[in-house]
Amino acid sequence: MRARWFAFELAWLSAWCSAVLGSERVIRPSFWTTFSKAAPWPLFWGLRACVWGLNLARLLPQNWRRTREALVTRWNGGNYLQRQMVMTVKVVACFDYFDADEP
Repeated sequence: MRARWFAFELAWLSAWCSAVLGSERVIRPSFWTTFSKAAPWPLFWGLRACVWGLNLARLLPQNWRRTREALVTRWNGGNYLQRQMVMTVKVVACFDYFDADEP
């Protein structure tokens, strides 16, 4: 049995996925259940670490604090680790986006 997402983690993850996809589209809850069961453990725990890292970055020094939109759209500057965390969230969000039936 895999670890489960906490409700606040899913809320954080939903907000990040909406930001990286550039829409208000909400990721289906059934996707997270399937993802948690099917994803290799490094991807599952890596995504969880990215979500925590991106949300807790607001507590770090000024150069780490940025809005979601700024992190998503600003690829030429910033921290390498931040960009990689955003890209990990984007890849997983695309799994659901391209699998969904509705536009």
